[in-house]
Amino acid sequence: GIIGYLENGIVEKCSNYGNIEASAYTGGIVGLSNDGIIRNCINSGNINTNTQGFNRGLGGGILGENRGFCSIYNCYNIGVIKGKEKTGGIIGFNFERNITIRNCINFFEQELCGGKYVGNIYEYNCFYINQSDKYTKQYMMSKNFIEELNNYIEENAQAEEKWCEWVQGNNGYPTLDFDTV
Repeated sequence: GIIGYLENGIVEKCSNYGNIEASAYTGGIVGLSNDGIIRNCINSGNINTNTQGFNRGLGGGILGENRGFCSIYNCYNIGVIKGKEKTGGIIGFNFERNITIRNCINFFEQELCGGKYVGNIYEYNCFYINQSDKYTKQYMMSKNFIEELNNYIEENAQAEEKWCEWVQGNNGYPTLDFDTV
């Protein structure tokens, strides 16, 4: 993706549109994070970790693997994530550390936010298509859903955090307005 290894850093307002194929630590924005913040980022590239390799997995739309404290907020994935295991729309694998995911969306149908083997993950206001009867693709492309995302920001954002506003994208999906931070 954009960054292979993030340690004690912040990644913000990044977009990946390219497809990625690798055997491990594969994320649309960050491959491997050890104590990092990822905010206001977009992945629309497809991620494939089905290649021959040691791990054969660890792929996520935003982050491949987390090994320390991590906060991901106001991000979305619209790419298809493929792998034998340890893959997720937002994060592929969390190595027994605390990770907080807030106000994130995975538009890949029936793929859970947070991946298959993730532990110590705290999700707030995260969505994926068909998560419930309410969160259909049609609803998640509506102005009501965009209002729901922006209302979460108004009600929960801390003063030191930087959040982009959600707007209707040209393709009908919500997207982030990078000029609003």
